[in-house]
Amino acid sequence: MITRFLIFAAFHSAAVCLAGDLPLTLIALSGSEPPGRGADYKHQGMDSPFVGRNGLVPYSAHVTYLGSQNPLSVNRYKGLYMGIPGAITWSNPGGPYPVTGRSGVFFLPQKATAANSTGQVLGTAEFVVNPTGVFPSIGGYGIIRGIGAAAELIYLGGDPAPGMPGVTLFRPSGNNVEMNLNNSGRVTFSALLTNSNSAAIYFTDTPGSLTKVVRTSEPIPGGGGNFTSLGPPATSDDGSIVFGAGINDGFRNTIWVRSPAGVLAPLVRPGTAVPAVAGATFTDIAGAPLHLPLKGDGSTAFAASYGISGQPTKNGIFIGKPGQLKTLVTSDDVAPGTGNAKFMLEPTGVMDYLRINDSETTLFVSTWMRSTPTFAYGSGLFARYKGNLVAVAMSGNPAPGGPSGSTILNFDRYETLLNNRDQIVFRAALTGGGVTSETSQGIWAHDLSTGVTKLILMDSEMVQIAPGTTIRARLSYTSDAPSPTSRGGGAGTALSDDGRFIFRVGLGDSRSAIFTTELSSPPPLTRLQQWRQDRFGSPENSGAGADTAIPGPDSLPNLIRYTLGLAAGANGVTDGSAPVSRIESISGINYPVISFIRDPAAAEVRLAVSISENFTTWNEGSVLFGSAAANANAHTTEIRRVARPDGREFVTIRSNQAVGSLSRQFMRLTATVP
Repeated sequence: MITRFLIFAAFHSAAVCLAGDLPLTLIALSGSEPPGRGADYKHQGMDSPFVGRNGLVPYSAHVTYLGSQNPLSVNRYKGLYMGIPGAITWSNPGGPYPVTGRSGVFFLPQKATAANSTGQVLGTAEFVVNPTGVFPSIGGYGIIRGIGAAAELIYLGGDPAPGMPGVTLFRPSGNNVEMNLNNSGRVTFSALLTNSNSAAIYFTDTPGSLTKVVRTSEPIPGGGGNFTSLGPPATSDDGSIVFGAGINDGFRNTIWVRSPAGVLAPLVRPGTAVPAVAGATFTDIAGAPLHLPLKGDGSTAFAASYGISGQPTKNGIFIGKPGQLKTLVTSDDVAPGTGNAKFMLEPTGVMDYLRINDSETTLFVSTWMRSTPTFAYGSGLFARYKGNLVAVAMSGNPAPGGPSGSTILNFDRYETLLNNRDQIVFRAALTGGGVTSETSQGIWAHDLSTGVTKLILMDSEMVQIAPGTTIRARLSYTSDAPSPTSRGGGAGTALSDDGRFIFRVGLGDSRSAIFTTELSSPPPLTRLQQWRQDRFGSPENSGAGADTAIPGPDSLPNLIRYTLGLAAGANGVTDGSAPVSRIESISGINYPVISFIRDPAAAEVRLAVSISENFTTWNEGSVLFGSAAANANAHTTEIRRVARPDGREFVTIRSNQAVGSLSRQFMRLTATVP
């Protein structure tokens, strides 16, 4: 007779709900007094803002001085502001700031472009000489990391190109700089090179030294041509740098990854095998010239065409790392909400909208078409969520909160946003009954965990700009939308991971304003979620903190460790917490027993002891759930529960069948969260 125990863990997910209205909070208003400036200054106009991962809101604005002479010098006409709603401050009150090691050169922050969860900010700056003069000389534009006097120079136009004698970095043209910032502070950017008619991608972890990733005219790794053009780089939290590139013919038809270890390898190029499609190879890589969406681990999503010799070309969305690609959705898939229509997934159009988060939830816009039972054609905003395809919004469907009879016409690629909570913001144009030139578009929020869509703002809706004062808001695709960005690539976005959305609107009197709204209030953490947060830095049932993950050498999954009350880093086998099985004599009769330590505070976990003779059929016996005792049943009986000084319990449960009454017995302990 052999008695053993097995340990299993099951997992569940908590929903985040959108409920009620989404009130707007005013951040900035043109014509109003800027923070920290005084009544003689007025906001003249604001750039499109973004929000950092930690909810920090940076925005830049032109400032007008109403007096006869600006006491802060003529260089203060553009300011950078940042903070959280209700606590926005002027970030450069002491500038222009001297540049360390550059005698006579000063800088003024010009525009913020990204902020990570530690509060670091990346942006552009204007560099000047003789800053106290009435007409100071412009020394150029560059990139800085940080705020105010503590900001660090990343690069200044005209600096020597590292490792290229006689070649300098071309000055970035004001705000138009391709750069990003990951969570550890790595800055990646692309720059034109003077005297060489080429471009390069660089990164730095420590400002003051740049590392070249690649430049045009260099041979590609492994041979077969040279790089002829470079797309904008993206950088993930693990340090991977991803970019599209053209080879020889000038088309950006490949995607490359520089690994955290410094190895440059192709992610995909024409001729690469398509995952799980026998004989198929990629023919056109649409993601190469655009901002590539990345997960924090460096996995990159892209759209592409592929085919098998002699068969029609197909399209799809894919994700992966070099040598580890997988398919997310293809034009063979049925678009949800359309009957039997198939996705068309035109790669270039899909890449305009493609977003992905760290859970691999994927957001995209695609047209669809069917021929039976009747011909139909349309477009929609779709998501691949927890392995399933979901229709978020569809052209031709009613617009939630829109004018009576209105339907969605199309979507705005500049404002389809996705965060790590699986929350979505999208902007759409409307058509149909009740729609006028002044009610032709709106902005909505959608929560994939609940399927609920809420209207944030409709064009020409009244918004409050002061107590008791309202004015008509005017939405504009061309001037109000942020740059198309993707979660995980190190660029700024208008939707934070904690659910804060920020946007700029025009007003009916030709002014403009910046508003923010909270898509939802986070629910309080459960005890289990707090346990994950304390040990793994996230409350989510995923990654290293997943219930089924095994973090240590004792082979105990997280949910079992939580239920046993194991301290972080403790070994449940060596400290006696892990379940053990043995033979115990009770009233002179030998029984198989299983003993384990349990934390009564882990009341939401259901522990069950089961018995089997063959590893196939299991009979559930005693159950420990909440504060109730484990009642005896036909299969097992709790024979002992002893309170320990640390508040935990030592529990022993026996089989109801004595040793020898069955050919063999197996016992297992299963933990689940109902």
